[in-house]
Amino acid sequence: MSRAERRGTRAMLQRLSGDPGRSRGERVVHHGSRALLLALLAALITMLFPPSGTMDVGRYEEGMVAPEDVIARVPFSVPKSPEELTRDRDLAMESVPPTFDFVSEASDGMEARLAGFFESVDAAAAAGDRSGVEAVLRGASVVATPPQVDALLDGPTRRLLRRAAIAAARDIIPLGVLDAGQALNVTTPTVTVRQAETERSVPTDDVVTQREFFERALALLPPSAAPDLSNLLRLILIRHIEFSYVLDVVATELDRDAAARSVPTDKGIVLEGQAIVRAADPITATEVETLNAYEDQLRAEGLLEASGPRLLPLVGAWVVTVVLLSLFGLVLFFFRVEIYAQFRWLLLLALLVAAYFVVAAGIARNGLAPEWLPIAFVALPVGVLWDTRI
Repeated sequence: MSRAERRGTRAMLQRLSGDPGRSRGERVVHHGSRALLLALLAALITMLFPPSGTMDVGRYEEGMVAPEDVIARVPFSVPKSPEELTRDRDLAMESVPPTFDFVSEASDGMEARLAGFFESVDAAAAAGDRSGVEAVLRGASVVATPPQVDALLDGPTRRLLRRAAIAAARDIIPLGVLDAGQALNVTTPTVTVRQAETERSVPTDDVVTQREFFERALALLPPSAAPDLSNLLRLILIRHIEFSYVLDVVATELDRDAAARSVPTDKGIVLEGQAIVRAADPITATEVETLNAYEDQLRAEGLLEASGPRLLPLVGAWVVTVVLLSLFGLVLFFFRVEIYAQFRWLLLLALLVAAYFVVAAGIARNGLAPEWLPIAFVALPVGVLWDTRI
């Protein structure tokens, strides 16, 4: 600072000191400069110690040791992750038994189709028309070998096949036979079977699959039956089978959707006052999830400390600080008139207070002991300069 600037500063301080003057303008400048000094000091203190009516959860990672207890200030729930929710919903859907409609007409329908097939074969075989038998087989999409065609031309063998096929339709189909493709939907120990207006649970082991149906049907042939004869019966049954259990896709999907929607989206609830993390305990992945959920809840309720100061709380804190400092200013105005009159003395007091709060903010931010607060740094200069008893 140059000499001229120093003289100008000294002259300004002299004008602001002493008698406030007689005119209103002089008094406004005299008292306004002190009010401005108080407002600036209050603003500095407010910025050093911004208001925080909110809470800060802190950043925790899996594997670190908690430096302090974390206690829930508000109740909250811990949501499941998208992967966990999808997994639980899939498990819930898989636990729902599929619903099958029992088709009581399947047995009669299959028997009638088989009867018509064998009657056509009988008519061609009775006339000794091998090409006629082959035409009937082609019409039924039964691909038979020449030895199998010969078997159909033989009356006793043909009647044996017919009895076994009709018996399979009449005796096994009513037990409940399921298509192999729809059997993939069965993942539960029971299935729901709906017949007319009633429903019943049937053990999965009692449901006859397509493969089991063929095995039971082939067992109706004599043990001495040739393999070609068994294969021919299987081909005939494959082309004429009617399933008595038919999957009701709509009902099954509705039940599974209801089960999926009933799965809770939360994995746990934390009560107010409950400890989330204890000091000196290692933090696990589960506790990290809980802390993140706690932070989300605080943010949702507007209780989480924001990344920067907010205007309204800052203004409110500044007003409170101005009121507190104004009390000290009023003491000077009424009881220490000589100090109030000298602006340089007021400026020195403001600088001492500002230095104290700057150091106090550094101590607070670095987690130092409060004994480091420089109270004597302010008290001793004030006492030495203005207390006549010292």
